[in-house]
Amino acid sequence: MQLQEFFDKPHLLPNIPEVVQDLIATFNDPDPDIFRIIDDLSRDPVLSAKVLRLANSSRFGGVREIASVKEASIRLGLERLRTLVIASGLISATTGLPGIDLKKFWENSFLTAELCRQLAVSAGLPAEQQFTCGMLHDIGLLILVVSHPKEADDIMALTSRQGRVKAEQAVLGFTSAEIGAELARRWQFPLTVVNGLKHQFSPLNGDFSPEAALVYLSTWLVEQGGGADARPEWSENLAMTLGVQLRKGDEPPPSWPEQVAKKVGLDWPALISAQEAVARDGSPFLMAV
Repeated sequence: MQLQEFFDKPHLLPNIPEVVQDLIATFNDPDPDIFRIIDDLSRDPVLSAKVLRLANSSRFGGVREIASVKEASIRLGLERLRTLVIASGLISATTGLPGIDLKKFWENSFLTAELCRQLAVSAGLPAEQQFTCGMLHDIGLLILVVSHPKEADDIMALTSRQGRVKAEQAVLGFTSAEIGAELARRWQFPLTVVNGLKHQFSPLNGDFSPEAALVYLSTWLVEQGGGADARPEWSENLAMTLGVQLRKGDEPPPSWPEQVAKKVGLDWPALISAQEAVARDGSPFLMAV
């Protein structure tokens, strides 16, 4: 197969709103026009309502409830506002796509994204950009299932014997990570995000991407909690998925990706701290799913 085949059916691809496209562009804009973004967002009542709901959640909320996008922007700042709008826009854009349980898909995506954010803080990397990588990490799988269901079924049949990456390469000749990276490139996400998606399965091969390394570590943590074993039927219980089975005082299991962690300056306690924080606090984005 050719990678291009996954983009030959645009009606099956998520169609993100214009305001989301504008906010993606601000990743590469040193001086974005926040007032134009606020005005554009205010013209989208569905997206505005979701952003306000999230902005007033316990994670982001202040002492009083806010009632306008302008107030939300002031409270959150551009980076958090961008995260909220992109997340809300992607959820809206994937509504009704066939062949996959979208609620569970986004639960898994936001779980991974929150882990990426926690690890990014410990590693001194941009937290919101890393959250975006985690949120998008399986978007290629979504495109695969929706646009080529037969190939997706073939991959699922092989995964138990070969593992997901080898199964995808055997059936497609490339991986869903490359599909997701190409979609991110077409949506004009920055190269750091594109590379974070593209190299997430093998972050130590080729040019090193710290974004890919944190996605790799986050998905490993999810797998340790059991959240990835049942793909595409992910756990619905966030606390159970990350039920704190790994503890700081324990010896790390032989399978832990020590070399990847060291490459971004993280140790075993940092991974466990991230897991504990997400298991405790969850993700405010789950209310939008």
